[in-house]
Amino acid sequence: MERVDSKKIGTSVTFSGLSIEGTILLPILKDTVQLKENKKDSDIRKTLLSAARKGDEDAMESLTINDLDTYTMISKRIREEDVFSIVETYCMPYGMECDLYNIMGEIRSYAMEKNVITGENICVMTVSCNDLVFDLSINQMDLVGIPEIGRRFKGVVWLQGAINFSRNREMKY
Repeated sequence: MERVDSKKIGTSVTFSGLSIEGTILLPILKDTVQLKENKKDSDIRKTLLSAARKGDEDAMESLTINDLDTYTMISKRIREEDVFSIVETYCMPYGMECDLYNIMGEIRSYAMEKNVITGENICVMTVSCNDLVFDLSINQMDLVGIPEIGRRFKGVVWLQGAINFSRNREMKY
């Protein structure tokens, strides 16, 4: 069975979410140095994860040490700070359903739409959560706070997705 690299065959994944309850949180204040550092750390982590999946024991060890350092840092800061000033984004399974997630992510864009059937206002947001960017919708009546670009959305989301296959590809198994 030959494995095919998804980047070579042009596949992508699309996610979207529906929420029945959510809260808008203020953003975490960061300067440009912190933003560049976070981007660099994220790229390094992605590289280490890729190497660890291929069996690289040094990468696994580095990831473990990084996780322990993060745990230590959070344990110290949590004594003085609120958890939402430390944690920028998260995505965790919620309940017994396999498609419900408790998320918090940064709002990249938003728009208010009107449901033509019920006449209710729906907030449609593009959210960045753990390096995944997807759209989610929530009834304005179920949303606490005012969405703005840069603020964070926190809520329970029914997350769905699809794999977008290239039309000009050959399947190899």
